[in-house]
Amino acid sequence: MKNGFSQDAGTLTWLRSKPEPIKTLEIRPELETDFNDVETMINQAFWNKFQPSSIEAYLLQQLRKSAIYLPELSRITIVNGEVGGGIFYSKAEIQTKNQKVSILTFGPLGVAPRWQGTGIGIGTQLLKTTLALAKQADYQGVVITGVPNYYRQHGFQPTVNFGITLPDGTTPDFLMGYELQQGGLRTIPGIYQENEFFEKLSLTKNDHYNERFNQRPAQWFPQQL
Repeated sequence: MKNGFSQDAGTLTWLRSKPEPIKTLEIRPELETDFNDVETMINQAFWNKFQPSSIEAYLLQQLRKSAIYLPELSRITIVNGEVGGGIFYSKAEIQTKNQKVSILTFGPLGVAPRWQGTGIGIGTQLLKTTLALAKQADYQGVVITGVPNYYRQHGFQPTVNFGITLPDGTTPDFLMGYELQQGGLRTIPGIYQENEFFEKLSLTKNDHYNERFNQRPAQWFPQQL
């Protein structure tokens, strides 16, 4: 499955009024008291975006409980006292010819609909902040599945440039990598292995989870993946 990633300019901006002025903006670690507001924001950010309804908020809820979650790298944005965005990191691996090498992935990266397409760049700021944290922590690289036009603006490259493929040997456009250290990905060509956590998410439980949100009906749109 694709983790699902939101992009700052990925919504119908002509349907949205002018955003309110930014009085305060803080990027910080998520607290347990933030969980409900963050999940609500993620649900709204991804609802009907890549598929009818969404799975990203449920994914985040379950990810926090898993051994692969990396809260020390994950961050949320508080804008004018409310949750405006968030990015959440976890462990992944590259299977080379001789060994498994630990790398990073992230997802969801979401921005509250009211701030998408406004030019404020909440997603951009979250990326810059957390990639810098990951580099300082000596991680070698990040591999994600996401929207190519968005992530390539921020230095992500097709994984074919690093010799990294999916298990079936393909290198689709949505599979991208970012080197945190010089040669961090080029020196470990192999197969990108997303943790089985993502494949084991229950769609039935996701549907039940989504009932907590006062949300629009699940709908199919042509731009969905």
